[in-house]
Amino acid sequence: STSLTGIPVGRLTGLVAIAALVSLILLYFWTSPLTSCPPRLPQFKQHSDGHHEEMNNSIADETVEKPVLLLWVWPENYRFDLSDCKTLYNIDGCHLTDDRALYSSSDAVLVFHRAISWDLSTLPPSPRPPFQKWIWLNVESPTNTQKIPGIENLFNLTLSYREDADIPVRLRLTSNKTPNEDFTIPKKDKLVCWIVSNNAAHTGVGKRNTYYSELKKYITVHMFGSAYAGRYICVSQFLYLS
Repeated sequence: STSLTGIPVGRLTGLVAIAALVSLILLYFWTSPLTSCPPRLPQFKQHSDGHHEEMNNSIADETVEKPVLLLWVWPENYRFDLSDCKTLYNIDGCHLTDDRALYSSSDAVLVFHRAISWDLSTLPPSPRPPFQKWIWLNVESPTNTQKIPGIENLFNLTLSYREDADIPVRLRLTSNKTPNEDFTIPKKDKLVCWIVSNNAAHTGVGKRNTYYSELKKYITVHMFGSAYAGRYICVSQFLYLS
């Protein structure tokens, strides 16, 4: 017998069966999970002289270098542990040193004003490295700061207790980490005291002396310090960088 298309029914049945089998095979491979990774995309060969690889390695191995701050001279020869910034204040942004051998590689040099000689021979050598900054450190009031000719345009930054300094810092404070629980504030028996060790006229103390002379007309002022009472109270002062 024949179908409507003129193809024998038996032959048509065979073709349909073959087509169905092929469809099942294709469906199996399309939907089955992958058992291996797909082939890699073709890689285009790059011509290189090795600089690119070296650059990548240097970036990977690069460590952030801290700027070097050189303390040219210890102020008043008062010394402290250079690791205090890290230990006490958790400040670790620079490498603080007093090793003058590192002068040529130091990013900044800290110079204490009272250590500068009149002939400027105690200053760091010139010319300085072009990247280097000089920082002027002073802890005295303007009236008690000796003006040294020749340093007006030497420094890039100022560091002092004044709020208008480029780097304002406060004087060191000493605290008792193990307070005495039995301590009681003594009863006050005096109202005003003045602690002063310097009374040299050339340092500009005239104004404060005039103020004291006027004040004592109205109230009792108790004096402490070597300038008047002969009793000296030593107060250690230094600046911690922050």
